[in-house]
Amino acid sequence: MQWFNKCPAALGLEWIFEPSPIHARGIRMVYHCEAMKLELPTNAPGFSMLELRDALEASWDAATSYGGVSDAGNPALGQCYPTSWVVQHFYPEVEIVEGEVWTGKSVEKHFWNVLHSQGNGYHIDFTWRQFPAGSAVRSFRIRDRETLGDGPATIKRRELLLARVMTYLAVKKGEATYAVQAPTKS
Repeated sequence: MQWFNKCPAALGLEWIFEPSPIHARGIRMVYHCEAMKLELPTNAPGFSMLELRDALEASWDAATSYGGVSDAGNPALGQCYPTSWVVQHFYPEVEIVEGEVWTGKSVEKHFWNVLHSQGNGYHIDFTWRQFPAGSAVRSFRIRDRETLGDGPATIKRRELLLARVMTYLAVKKGEATYAVQAPTKS
């Protein structure tokens, strides 16, 4: 498996990945951006991964986070699962990964995406920064997309994030002028 950090801007590649969680375990970072550029699906959405990342970050809040957690200095906190689900929605060739992260104090559950191409796995994680420096992935597995087993609260959070992201992207393209609000409690 290969983990990406930043792809050099000189390559003109718009896929940017968060710092590698396994880098702390001594696995060398590999820049394979040129190959990644060629492997983008022909049916990719009409926006880049950078634009999707921006839309996700603009759409996060307590209503989309696990347990309603919110930290102004850590906007990615609790956003990993709905974020990985939204990435898979727009890029169906990626899988959702569930893993355990050692933070130096405790083990936390975490979700991100992986794209398998030409025998390599490319890990994509827009929420890694929720963990303190020095954190490391202890284990992970690919989730079966047919049996995610999401409960009603999780479905509500991921659908809200998807609606907000779609609105953000539409507004950016000049196709909409409204915002999606958090659903009211019933």
